[in-house]
Amino acid sequence: MLSRESYWQFFSKTVLTKDKIEDINDLHYRLVRPDPAGYIYLQSDAPFYSLFNIGDYTFAKTKVVWPRMANDIKAAVVDDLVYHKVIIPTDTVAFIPCKSSSEAHYLCGLLNSKIVRSFVKSFSSAGRGFAAPSIIQNIGIPEFNLSDGRHVGLEKLSRNCHNMIESDQSDLVKSLEGEIDELALKMWGNHTPDMKKVY
Repeated sequence: MLSRESYWQFFSKTVLTKDKIEDINDLHYRLVRPDPAGYIYLQSDAPFYSLFNIGDYTFAKTKVVWPRMANDIKAAVVDDLVYHKVIIPTDTVAFIPCKSSSEAHYLCGLLNSKIVRSFVKSFSSAGRGFAAPSIIQNIGIPEFNLSDGRHVGLEKLSRNCHNMIESDQSDLVKSLEGEIDELALKMWGNHTPDMKKVY
């Protein structure tokens, strides 16, 4: 565990010592290089099993998820009301925590729209790095607003798509996807969605 690059990247500080040292009690050391004044080490007092990129968002009850290693965005909503437990995705799945199921379906609808998928494909290469969570920084998704008919429409369409998939009616989803695309175009006025970021 102490050989993980992420451990030293996130849980250490650089120190200069006169003599070579080894791990002492709960302090861990990693030699960076010799120095004219001694030795430069990375030093950490974090437990060897420390994890990073974990927070309240990891345990959100409702999330929008999509696979990172792909050539297209295929987002879905996971909700503890449906699965009866909190879903914690692996590191090959990107996700956004949401405040409510309604917000999640709105966001999911937008991410699955043709305009957003085409926009992401324009700058993100297919494969391992495609659709990493950072793509959201490049998409200006307006905050969910219950008083906006387009937002509510996207939410309902996304819910209907999910219900059809779960009831083995995936052949009917295509027509709904066209409606999602039309609403998404109206959201951005037929322009690329690179406006102010919210998510």
